[in-house]
Amino acid sequence: MQPPRVLALSGPGEVPVDTAAVFVAQINEQATEHVRLDWDFGDGTTDVGLRAVHRFARSGTFTVRFTAANEAGSATRTHLVRVQPPTASPQIATIQAVPNPVVVGQPVTYQADVRGVVAERLWSYGDGTEVSDASGEHRYTAPGTYAVRLYVANEAGSDTRTVSLTVRPDVPALCRADLETNPVFFAHGTSHLSDSAREALRANAELFATCAPLPIRIEAYARSSEPRAATLAHDRGRAVAMFYQQQRIDPERLLVDARTVPAPAGKTRKGGLSLQRVTSHLVNE
Repeated sequence: MQPPRVLALSGPGEVPVDTAAVFVAQINEQATEHVRLDWDFGDGTTDVGLRAVHRFARSGTFTVRFTAANEAGSATRTHLVRVQPPTASPQIATIQAVPNPVVVGQPVTYQADVRGVVAERLWSYGDGTEVSDASGEHRYTAPGTYAVRLYVANEAGSDTRTVSLTVRPDVPALCRADLETNPVFFAHGTSHLSDSAREALRANAELFATCAPLPIRIEAYARSSEPRAATLAHDRGRAVAMFYQQQRIDPERLLVDARTVPAPAGKTRKGGLSLQRVTSHLVNE
């Protein structure tokens, strides 16, 4: 067995950053059996074989080292490469999250179309997680709206773009439907909950407990002809909210909206009662 000899080593003397550079080595034919052929590009990356294609991620001067070795010995030859810096900063053309919105625990994939040479890349998912992948998959553990940011840079400059992602609670499918809930009605000028109103709200509360933590919008109405109508509408909404809290509904979920409604002329007493009401709805936005 003869030791290998490196007869030739060719490659570019200059190359732009992130551009494919081809390197070719030639060794003596007598040493081709059981020979290890190793490349070291001087930037922390390696390859094997007589031919190698490499992209330098940063500018500078690098010593490319080729080594051929077998049990009889080894030989090395080097080649100097000057990697030219980029002339323009990278640009983020598009960024997207799929799907959007997403449910807690469901994977979401981030993708971006970036033009130009990228030496540094960082995704910030808005929940404290950061990764340097070109694209990635992430799962969120809490509902909310997250600002997801992509940062790219090279020696010429940088670019940043943000996409907003909505993460919804993981609730039963029925909670996503347009559910019918029970309205409650009030006597003229009062905010007192009748026994029938309490029964109706109790049924609502059972449904709302199943759909936690979705918000609940409480819309309270009073006729403009009722005494202190604006305050009365607010008191009706608060009475309903207090009842839900007694049914162990988290007060943070309750959103009260009080309104006064003008009563049309000639409205009957029964029709007027329909304006003295409070409705409750799950918020799915």
